[in-house]
Parts: sequence; structure tokens; C-alpha cells
Amino acid sequence: MPYVAAKISRYDPLKSKHYTIADRGYPQPVANYLDEGFIERDELYKLMRSDSSAPLRWADTPFNYRQSESAREVFIPAGFDEGFSVCLYSARGRYTGTLHVSVDDRAALEDSVMQAAGWMQRLLSPLVDRIAAHRGLSEELSSEATAVLVNKDGRVQPLRQGPHPVPAELYEPLIPMIAQQWAGLTDRRLGRWLWRHDDGGWLEVQTVSVSEGLLLMVSETAPPYSLTHRELQVVAATARGDTNVRIARQLRISPPTVAKHLENILDKTQFASRTELSTRAGEEGFLLFG
Repeated sequence: MPYVAAKISRYDPLKSKHYTIADRGYPQPVANYLDEGFIERDELYKLMRSDSSAPLRWADTPFNYRQSESAREVFIPAGFDEGFSVCLYSARGRYTGTLHVSVDDRAALEDSVMQAAGWMQRLLSPLVDRIAAHRGLSEELSSEATAVLVNKDGRVQPLRQGPHPVPAELYEPLIPMIAQQWAGLTDRRLGRWLWRHDDGGWLEVQTVSVSEGLLLMVSETAPPYSLTHRELQVVAATARGDTNVRIARQLRISPPTVAKHLENILDKTQFASRTELSTRAGEEGFLLFG
């Protein structure tokens, strides 16, 4: 395949960003643009993600790509006269990254080359997916995080060791879920929770579905809004839709005490209602794990 510059980027669903796996020939500003501005604003990229999974040359677009921001302000000033990009997908149809190729002679990317690009897309997609599962997601984590991969067959594979190990109580309940319901898992952040460690400290727990199982990460944190352990228990029960009476029975306290806890929680968080509390607790990741 003729090229002057080529680049493979993987997509990290944890941070919703693209990162370079391999790059040859692109000046650094162009390489950076391909992972940032191109993804955010380029019409060719939007066309690939919405209407076409095939490799697209500039000449293949239904508009004059040479007048686009990418061509006019980035590629042509860098000496490129034609190019193509293609999105990479896992076997399950999950978006995993992109392949970019640029040339200085538009005649170089003839139809036979584009046919080869289609084969390249099918070869690279599972490889990029595997890299993202084993290295990509975990390498961008804080050095303070511990990460393990819980495989679909239930094996636990360490990926990164931080100061806090991943307690077995966190991943053991996930193993049957992964083994029995794998078809329902999708490429997204499955959740963020809080976990109270044996020493009384707090861990943030994150789980993300990847190609070979579930990536589970823990890092030291503190409860938001200065919430106490008891208040977090009330938040979790409220998010489940439990009434004050039911929460009181579960926590072995009185219903007026539950009401007082909720009053304090809403005062600390400044949320308007228990409905907003339930929604925001899930979004901000301060529900108790399990």
C-alpha cells in the first residue's frame, strides 16, 4: 500500500479519547489533530461513523473535501494531496479506533489500493481491540489505581498493581454475570461506585466492558460532599427506590432518623429532591458497590 504517512489510533471508551498505537510520517501537529480535531469536527469522520464503514478517500466524499478545515488547514499545508481513513470495529461491532493513510500524489490511491485498505481494516480491527483490552485502557489510569481483567471464563488477570489490591468481594459477584450474560454487555463504562475498605478507607470502583471480559479498577478516594458511611447507605437505599420505612428496617434505625439523614444529605449535596439525589448519585459514582 503506497503511503507517505500512516497512523493507527485506538479508541479508549473509558476517557472517550483516541490514542496513537503506531505512527509513521505524520508531523506531530498533524498526528495530534487526527486524534482530536479530526474526531471532533471532520465531516469525513462523521460520515464514516454514521453512514459508511468502508475506507473513504477524500475523493469519495459527497462534498468537496479539499475545502474542508482538515484538508485546507492541516493536510494540504503539510504536503499531503490525498488520503483515506477507515474506522475499526470489533467482531461484535464495537468501535475500536481508526486507520489513517496520506499520500502526496492523489493518483496513488487507486481503486485496487482501496480494496487492499478494506482487507487491512478487517486485519487490524481485532488486533487494535486486543491491544485496547489488555493495555490501552489500563495504561491511561492513574498510577494509584489497581486494575484487573475478569475474563469471560472467570479467570482474574492482574493488569496493574497500585497501593490497594482489588478485594475478591468486588470481582467474585461479577464472574457469573460475565459468564452468563456476556451477550448483554456493551462497550461502555458500566459503573462507578464507592467501596469501604477493611481499614476504614474508601476506594472508587470502576468497571468497563472490554473485548475479553470486564476491566475492574480501584483507587483511593474519599466520599463526596463529606457524606458519612451511614448517609451513603441511605443514599444507596434511596436510589433503589426504598421508602423511609423500608430503609429504617434495613438499617435498624427509626423512620424519623432516616428522614433526618435525608435532610442532612440534601443539605450537603444541595440537590433539590430524593429523585435528583438518586440520579446524581449514579452519575457521580457515589453509590455503594453491591
